[in-house]
Amino acid sequence: MRVFGPWQGFRTMRWVLGLLLFSLVLTSGGAAASGYQDLHERAFPPYDVDGDLLKAQSALVFDLHTGAVLFEKNPREPMGPASLVKVATLALLFEGLSAGDLSMDEPVEVSENAWAANFQAGESLMWIEVGEEIPLEKIIQGISVASGNDASIAAAEHVAGSEDAFVSKMNELASRLGLDDTVFKNSHGLTADGQVTTAYDMAKLARYFTMTFPEAEDFTKQETFTYGLEEPHENYNRLVFQDPRVIGLKTGYTNDSGFHLVATARDGDQFFGAVIMGVRLDEDEFNYDAGMQRREQEALSLLDWAFEHFAPLELSLAGEMPEPLRVYRGQKQYVDVVPERDTVQLTLPKDAHGQLEYRLEVEPDLRAPVADDTVIGSIEVQWEIEEGQVMTIDRWPLYPGETIERGGWWRQIWDTLLLLIQDLRAAILGMLD
Repeated sequence: MRVFGPWQGFRTMRWVLGLLLFSLVLTSGGAAASGYQDLHERAFPPYDVDGDLLKAQSALVFDLHTGAVLFEKNPREPMGPASLVKVATLALLFEGLSAGDLSMDEPVEVSENAWAANFQAGESLMWIEVGEEIPLEKIIQGISVASGNDASIAAAEHVAGSEDAFVSKMNELASRLGLDDTVFKNSHGLTADGQVTTAYDMAKLARYFTMTFPEAEDFTKQETFTYGLEEPHENYNRLVFQDPRVIGLKTGYTNDSGFHLVATARDGDQFFGAVIMGVRLDEDEFNYDAGMQRREQEALSLLDWAFEHFAPLELSLAGEMPEPLRVYRGQKQYVDVVPERDTVQLTLPKDAHGQLEYRLEVEPDLRAPVADDTVIGSIEVQWEIEEGQVMTIDRWPLYPGETIERGGWWRQIWDTLLLLIQDLRAAILGMLD
């Protein structure tokens, strides 16, 4: 479906409507993403999850490809992040590797401070010893698989000279990614005054890390890792044992925060993430295994729901453009209309694929000079959920295909006469109506 806006009338009215359209485009959900951390909320009425069935205080499901949020429950409720902090620690390590500032085989020397974590942290340890020099690759394994608090401190000190300096880098990362409700206080996630995050921020961080550093998957999906003990460490994210789609990402638990899990899973071109935070059990007697199992069940149920109902779809906007627009008083009489992006990728219900319609609004005539970055219309993608119920999926601005400068004096005189006649005709018809 294509609709071309009937913007007729005097020049003043054209400018007013043009400004209104420009404002509409700026406030729409179709703005280009600034990075992989961005999330875009999409509500699809026919599909929902009963959040009351979740033990988690906070939960969120999102598409890693597009950043579309498909379900959320209290996504901005602040709570302690526990070991989800280590996603930020890993992100900084992989940023250093990507920049060439770090290498996988460089030695990380274990300080007494890092070793001392062995006496604070229960089982979340790599079991490193003072004075050892361990390849960074092993340290990353220790963080990813064994959730080693000691390994996290060793990495922080190696990168920044001290854990406090590294935490400053973590908070700089949070600022860069727009994690507005997150404050880091350490590199490992043990309870610390003022250390806080939300499921929404953890989803943004997880998307950034997973999509920017796909090579990290080799660590986060690793089932076991041997170091420091006779028996191998097993990945705390037990979903990697249960479901071949799961490739990461991180678990967390403290008495204060409850049980957390950020799980990422891929199947063909589908790539979803689930964030579960604050799972607590009703049993009078605490059961750690039951808490782990519950967070896994909830994360997997949300992932299954996303895989069942949603899939990404690439659309060609370039193929939906109208005929070239008339340009008055310009060096050229017509200009092509081009979209902000030739193709876009959306996450949609599978039922919507093949049932989408396009609605275009463009200014019917332009007046030179017209710059190629001038918004001259919009293209909207719609889905008719059922008869009479139409949902707007997204909207993007349209631009001239090139800059058109003013034409010669004869062109300007002639086109001014044409516009005058056109405006007078529109005014007379308006009075007759």
